[in-house]
Amino acid sequence: MSDYRKLTNEDLVELYVLNDDQIAFEVIYERLQPMIYNMVLNILGQYDLAQDIAQESLIRFAHRAKTYDREKSLVSTYLVTIARGEACRYKKKSQKETNFSLLDTVNQLIFKGDKKVNDEMFIKGIHKQVKEIIGELPLVDQTIFNLRFYGELSSNEILVNLRQQGFDIKDEKTINNRIFKIKSLLIKLLGNDYYKYIE
Repeated sequence: MSDYRKLTNEDLVELYVLNDDQIAFEVIYERLQPMIYNMVLNILGQYDLAQDIAQESLIRFAHRAKTYDREKSLVSTYLVTIARGEACRYKKKSQKETNFSLLDTVNQLIFKGDKKVNDEMFIKGIHKQVKEIIGELPLVDQTIFNLRFYGELSSNEILVNLRQQGFDIKDEKTINNRIFKIKSLLIKLLGNDYYKYIE
């Protein structure tokens, strides 16, 4: 398995397609699953659901691997496209289904004056704003944000993860600078009082 880890994602897909090499696919899964999970989590905001959609996306990729063209895109880009499509389809479908019932429930709870519910709604509102802000950043910064704040990884762990995903990141200092810039942006847009709710 250690020899497999030296191969690029694109070479691993080729092994998987040509030889039905399951170990090659396992290595791809280990490398890309955290990135896919964090990207889906950023879109949907639900941990269990993000895990399911990420796994489903990787399975879809396994079925579509024969159509992958390494000349057109990186494996990670191809997989992100699949996962983003899955997450957006799920989000759109669930919004249609829950739009009316959720609105009724929220209105009933607000009018009852439930402080805990109002506080939770306030925090969810902040998290929604954060998702929108982070969603506008480059994919590498979105991934860093998710790995740091949701995955609670160290700068070194983030660096290793990003390099495995094919991002060209120089060192831990680069990671720390990007984290600082993301925090500064969030504080600027949300204010110090609100920023504490996302840490």
